Amino acid sequence: MKLKIASLLLLPGAIYALHWKGGLRYLVISLGIEHCIIFTALTSLIYQLNSNLPSFVASYLLALMLLINLYEIQYLINDVIAIRWEDKPTYREYVKEVKGFVFQLVVVSRLAYVTVLYNLLSSFGISSIKIIIAILTLGFTFLLHNIQRIHLYRIMTYTLIRFSRYIFIPLILLTDSAYLYHLIIVLLPMLIVDVVTANHYTLSKYGIKYELNLPPLYYLFTLFLPIQIALIYPRIALLCGNIIVIVVSLCKNILIDIVKTKRTKLQS
Repeated sequence: MKLKIASLLLLPGAIYALHWKGGLRYLVISLGIEHCIIFTALTSLIYQLNSNLPSFVASYLLALMLLINLYEIQYLINDVIAIRWEDKPTYREYVKEVKGFVFQLVVVSRLAYVTVLYNLLSSFGISSIKIIIAILTLGFTFLLHNIQRIHLYRIMTYTLIRFSRYIFIPLILLTDSAYLYHLIIVLLPMLIVDVVTANHYTLSKYGIKYELNLPPLYYLFTLFLPIQIALIYPRIALLCGNIIVIVVSLCKNILIDIVKTKRTKLQS
C-alpha cells in the first residue's frame, strides 16, 4: 500500500492536489476561476497582437504545468523540512509517505519535470531569460515564506507568493512587459479574495477567530469592474474572464436561492 502511494506521488500534480486541505472540489474551483481570468486576458492580448493562437494555448498549458511542479517542490520543502521550525505547523497526511529515499526520489522527479517543461517552452520560441525570471521571482517568494518560523508573519509572504503566482505565466508568455500592469489590474479582485481567505485561516491558528463573511464573487468582482475599466481602458476586452466569473457566480447564487425557497415551502 505504501509503495502504491509513493508511486502516485511521482505523478506530476499529485502533491499539489494532496497538499490542499479544502479538498479536490475546492482546488478545481479555485484553479478554474484563476485561470479563467488569466487565460482569457492573455488570449485577448494575443488576439490583439495577431500572435499564433494554437502555439499560445500549448505554451500556456506548459507554463501552467511548470508552475504546478515548482509549487510541488515548494510544498515538499515546506511540509517535510521547514515545518520542523514552525511555531504553528500544519501537518499533511501525505508527508507520512515522503521520507528518506522517497523524498529524494519525488524531489528529483519534480526537478526532471521542470527541466523537460523548460526545454519544451524554449522549443516554442519563448526566451529562456523570461522563463528564468519567472522561476526566480516565484522561487524568491517561496524562500521568504519558508524562512519565516512564526506562522503569523507568513501573512505577508503568502501575499507575495500569490502575487508572483498570478504573474508567473504572463511573465513567460507576454511579448511586451508593459501589458503586465493591465493584467495585475484584472487580477486584483481575485488576489484580494485569495489573501483574505488564507489570512483568516492563519489567524485562526493563533486563536484569533472571527466569522469570515465575504460577499459573493459576483458582488465583489462587479464592485471592482468600473475601477478596472477606467484603469485599463481601452483594453476592456481583458476583463472577459472577470465577466464570466460574475455571470457564473450570479447564476450559482440564484440557483441556491431557488433551491432554498423550494425547501422552505416544502417544510412549511
